[in-house]
Amino acid sequence: MTVSLRTLFCGILLLAIALPASAGDRLESLRESVLQVLDDPNLSEAERLRVLRAVLDKEEATLLAENSRRWVSELRSDEFGIRNAAREQLLQVGAHALPALEGGAQSSDIEVSTSCLQLIERLARSEQHYEDALHTL
Repeated sequence: MTVSLRTLFCGILLLAIALPASAGDRLESLRESVLQVLDDPNLSEAERLRVLRAVLDKEEATLLAENSRRWVSELRSDEFGIRNAAREQLLQVGAHALPALEGGAQSSDIEVSTSCLQLIERLARSEQHYEDALHTL
């Protein structure tokens, strides 16, 4: 699948919008990285795409890891709706959630550790995340 520079830039903008307000430094760093790549006269369009894709992937992985840790902490909530939404988000994130789930599985809170182990098992059963989840178990 070919990705255009415009499509990739839109992805970076969407990611920037998804960053929390407290991530001002990360947003500035992301902006500087993108501008540096776009302004480099020595890069071909293909090289720009490759570098921007790497920047986007790195920032997306960081954001997903942060959110996953927050969702694992929400498994402690007294409210069923919050716990259930956190479980669904963790499943949707898939392999990116595994480090947070692994940490949660070691929690002294039995509800959190049980939920994390169950989520890891569910991810292990899904073809898409099978290898990553098995490694975590």
